[in-house]
Order: sequence, then structure tokens, then C-alpha cells
Amino acid sequence: MQNKTLMDCDRKISRLSYRDKKTSYPVQEGSSLLLVHHKNSKRFIWKTQFPLKSKKYIDVGLGKWDKNLNATLKTFEELRNWHKHNPYNHPKDFFKVSTKEKTLGDALERYALLLKSKTKERTWRDRLNKMNQIEAYFGKDIPLSEFEERAGRRRIKTMLEDLFLSKERYYHAKRCRGLLKQIFEYCIGLEWMETNPALSKHPDEDMHQVRSNSHIEWKNVDALLSNISSKTNDRNVANLAVKAYLMMGIRVGALVRLEWSWFDKENDLWEIPSQTTGLKNLKKNTGKEFNHLIPSTPELKLLMKKIKTITGWQKYVFLGDKQTHLHEETINKFLKRIDTKQSAHGWRDVFTEGCLENDFSWDIVQRCLGHREHKQGTRGHYDDSILLDKRRVLMQFWTKTLLDKGLII
Repeated sequence: MQNKTLMDCDRKISRLSYRDKKTSYPVQEGSSLLLVHHKNSKRFIWKTQFPLKSKKYIDVGLGKWDKNLNATLKTFEELRNWHKHNPYNHPKDFFKVSTKEKTLGDALERYALLLKSKTKERTWRDRLNKMNQIEAYFGKDIPLSEFEERAGRRRIKTMLEDLFLSKERYYHAKRCRGLLKQIFEYCIGLEWMETNPALSKHPDEDMHQVRSNSHIEWKNVDALLSNISSKTNDRNVANLAVKAYLMMGIRVGALVRLEWSWFDKENDLWEIPSQTTGLKNLKKNTGKEFNHLIPSTPELKLLMKKIKTITGWQKYVFLGDKQTHLHEETINKFLKRIDTKQSAHGWRDVFTEGCLENDFSWDIVQRCLGHREHKQGTRGHYDDSILLDKRRVLMQFWTKTLLDKGLII
């Protein structure tokens, strides 16, 4: 049975639920690439005539769907082009030929395409930079067969030593190997490789020491806040952004991107869209239920009123250079100048300690910080609560306490 609904994006395909009857959906207008959906299985096939002019049609499998539509479309175009130049070869021979010829460059290009469809722009670019570094070291034309078995493990080990471990960049070595492990695992799924040379960690990776974000203790907050107040200017957007950051509890990335249109006057809260940098939602976590809510308070309103006289005419609350938002590092640099022990991200530790010391529950604190631990595991399937009233009480306590302890608005 064929359905005429076009399955031209991963989002549409993900919405297809269990189906008893096998159903085919077109993937592209005017092509015979189909998505076959049966029960929980979703796979791609190309229905094409073979032999030519025989009026007989065959199904050429292009693999299961795994949020990989863009990558499948690329393979489909390669397959059609190959078949055009090899009309008397069975289309399935394309995969036999391509398996022998695949290179590291092919793997990196294909995986980058998959990654782009699944992750946010910022994450994708970070991974792409690492892949470019890997390609520059090995060369894009090196066959994937040279990464098989023991010889492949030696290649990875040598690369980590040359690029990272010799420079004591242990954390970067671990991250790079982790990325390679994902790439090679992906290649195994495509049947381009048989073994994963990046599974075993280099012994020196353990030399990396995890460092927490530096921060003061809650008992020393009074001195910090008084110091900040004495060294800020109420006409300076960056100074006002620091105070807003201390009060709102969110990550710097989300704070500097705050827009005036995100304030919900009717419900007296700030609603930050789910895909805003700093909220750390997955790319698939879109929609209102993933937005982050920050209840407003009298103290926060007073601060925003001052800021609005400076930037209220434009998009961003915290206007930076070139009519865009303030740079994330601005707040961190300011706090470090005030107290070398206090980083911007470390303030979230102070927020947590201060709220827990004053008997607010961990669950409410986590929600105010923008964490989504309550949506993980079995509980996550059922817990859709936002606990807004309790979060409002916490925010009222927090902003008032900061002023009581020396913050001047």
C-alpha cells in the first residue's frame, strides 16, 4: 500500500507510529525513493527498473532510518549517478564497490552531514573543527581499511600522542578519541568497516584532572556583592548584565541573548525559547514544553526598567557591539576582576548552595537553573510539571536576598 504523504524531513518520519500494514511513502517529489514503514521498522528503498526496459522493478535497500534522511539522500544521488554510468550492473553492486573504496574523507564527510541534522549549529561546528584536525593529520584519502584491527589502534594512539598528549592536552585527547569512536561506529553500521580502533582509551587520558568552576562559598557572598555594587555603573549595559545574571540563575549564553519580546507581561515571567544557546536542549527538543521560564520579581523588574531606558528600543536586552548581543565572556571577565575565585558559571554553584541552605528543594533549584534531570529515566515519561508557583517563591527569595546582602540596583 502506498501513501502519498511526502516524508521529506526527519521530523515527519519520527512522527510515524506503529503500523500493522506495510506502507510506502515517497521521500522526494518525482523520484522513486521510498520510506517503507511496517510495525516499528522504517527503512529506505529505491524502486527501480532492472534490467533496463524489462518492465521489471526491484527494491534496492538503502538502510534503516536513524534520523539520517540527509545522509540517505546523498547516498541515493551517488547510487543513481553510479547506475547511470553502469546501466548493466545490478544496482546492489554499487555498495560492494563503494565498500572497498571508502576513505577517511568519505567517513568524515558522511558523519558531518548526519551530525548537522541532529545537533545544534554550535555543537556541529565544534565537532567539525575536530574532524578537520583529524583529516589534516591522516589525509582524507587514507582508506578506512588501514584503521582496522591492531594497525588501526596504533594509528589512533600515535595521532593522540602527536596532537594532544605530547602537549599535555589530555582532555582534548579524550574528546577527540570519543568523536572518532562515534565516527567509526557509524562506519561499521554502514558496513564500511568491521572493527572500531578508537574503542580503547589511551592510558595517558587519565592524567586529565577535572576542575570545577571556581566560586566562593555562600557565606562570603555579602563581600562579593558589595564589591560588585561599588564598581558598577548604572548606565553601562555590561555592568547591568552582570547584576541580571546574578539574579536570574540561567547560564551566561542564554542571559546575553535575552530579547525584550520574551517577557510575558500577562504571566509576569520571562520565557526563553527552547533552542536558545545556553539552555542546552537537544536539537530535537523543540516546542513550548522545552522553553525555560523565569518568574519575574520586584527586584528584577526594577533592574529591567533601568536597562530598558538604554536598550529598550532594540531586539536584545543586553546590546553589544555591531547591534548584536553582549559577548558571553564579558560577564566572566567582570566577575574575575572582582574576585579571582568567582567565575561566571561558578555562580550557579553559589545559587544552588544559597537556595539549599535556605531549605528550598533540590527539585525546584534544578528547574530554576534550567536543568532537566526530572525528565530523565522512568520519571521523565510522566513528569511534565513546571512547578511555576514554587519557582516564583524561590526567585522572590533569591533576588530579595541578593539586595539584602549588598547588591545595589
